[in-house]
Amino acid sequence: METNNYQRFIFDETNRLVTKVKVEKLKKSMQVHGYINSHRVLVFPEEDGNLMVIDGQHRVKACESLKIPVPYENYSGTRDQALKAMIDLNNTGTNWSTEAWVNHYAARGNEVYEKVQLINENYKFGITNILSLVTNHRKGGANVKEGNLKLLERWNISINLVLATHIKERINFNLDRNICDAIAIMVSNDSVQNKDLERFRTNTQMIEKCGSVRQYCKLFEKMLNYYKKGKRIFLVSE
Repeated sequence: METNNYQRFIFDETNRLVTKVKVEKLKKSMQVHGYINSHRVLVFPEEDGNLMVIDGQHRVKACESLKIPVPYENYSGTRDQALKAMIDLNNTGTNWSTEAWVNHYAARGNEVYEKVQLINENYKFGITNILSLVTNHRKGGANVKEGNLKLLERWNISINLVLATHIKERINFNLDRNICDAIAIMVSNDSVQNKDLERFRTNTQMIEKCGSVRQYCKLFEKMLNYYKKGKRIFLVSE
């Protein structure tokens, strides 16, 4: 089956977001090779005549942009089975990004993922950095795609975000996952553990990111002073 009535195709809010980059890539391929019929869009036929896309939402958008019919086939199971198939097919075909999984569970009403999504929108640190700062994802005890993230204690979240904001805005240093992990390690411990600080101090990748050993040591000292002196940051120049 095929149709050029693109309005019939609907995208479930729990599916990953459509990206312009992938749509453009598919368009270029279709312009050269045409649509490969073996890659038909898989849909679940709704009672109102609409077609919920299970697999192939980027192909639908590419076809719409090129104004060509969309080849599709119907999924024979129930709607719940269709939603599960949507996740399975997307995850095995092209791995979802971390942000796609967060958006997926937030759309399904998971309060932890909704909170992570909101914090990410407010602070704009990047989703992997936010996960290190506000959830148990850093400890390896939670897998984002399994939907079992847990938030840290409110106090820890507040301090982590304050410190990360200070590093990004006042020190003018780009945050990354290693930096955010280090913040969470120090703030979460009742006492600073030398092994954690030494791991951060001797991380050569971080030294390269800072541009010099001096800059790296300045950042390290600010983070250490923040933790050890009443949760305040004492600048090296002070």
